[in-house]
Amino acid sequence: MSFLAKIFHHKPGSLTCFRQHGSPGFQHRCESSKSEVKEQVMITQIAEEFDDETEEDREAKIEKLRNKSRLMEAHRNMVHGKLPYPESKAYWHDSVQYKRRMFARYGAEQSKVYPGVAWPDKEDLDAQKEYERVLTPLSIQEMVAIEKNKIAENEQILKERYDKIVEKLKTNDTVIAEFHKKQKKKADDLQESKKQKEKLFDEIRQHFGFNIDPRDEKFQEMIEIKKKEEMKKRRLEKKKLREEKLINMALEIEKQQSSDEAKASDTKEKKEPSIDTVKEKKE
Repeated sequence: MSFLAKIFHHKPGSLTCFRQHGSPGFQHRCESSKSEVKEQVMITQIAEEFDDETEEDREAKIEKLRNKSRLMEAHRNMVHGKLPYPESKAYWHDSVQYKRRMFARYGAEQSKVYPGVAWPDKEDLDAQKEYERVLTPLSIQEMVAIEKNKIAENEQILKERYDKIVEKLKTNDTVIAEFHKKQKKKADDLQESKKQKEKLFDEIRQHFGFNIDPRDEKFQEMIEIKKKEEMKKRRLEKKKLREEKLINMALEIEKQQSSDEAKASDTKEKKEPSIDTVKEKKE
């Protein structure tokens, strides 16, 4: 009797029940139900099937029942550090690249791959040479020379930058002074603009004769009028300054011309001899 048959073997009294009736010792046997009979028949059939199987098939079936991960066989083998496919199931499983990868990952014993397949053959070497020729068409000496030139150029750039920094540090105090001067001028201009704005508001309030809200429309209209007057005044001042500049330039040009004429007449008198001197020379 097999192992499973022993497990599922009918035990005496398992399918019967006893009821006591009347005096002690009297027993009445109950008949089995139909469901219990069907269950017993099914168990017997399973036991007979297991009796017909070999030990290896039985172990394989039990191992399959133990697999509760729902992973595919290849994935489960990979999780347990085994070869995914013990036998080739696709055309790429017989390729050199796949065998090399399996040999590198699982070793010679598990992968059952000849170690010599990991060494490149003549075709692989030729392809690698062609790849390197296309990737790096220059020789090692040429690449070294190019790198040396790059290093020299970078050093020259750094040197020029260092010299520029040193040159600027010499005028650092002057630059700082100019910066503070610009900042002071900016602050003064801001203060002046603020004063002019306050002055403009005071003039508008004096014009209306009462303290008016700056958001009022009349106030805004008066501001526009005052701005136009101020712009007109500035234009006139600029025009006046430009005219004065042109007059000064014209005077300087006239003065320069008169001085040039005077110099030219002096040189002419020196070069031309007088009439008396000419007569004396003739005598």
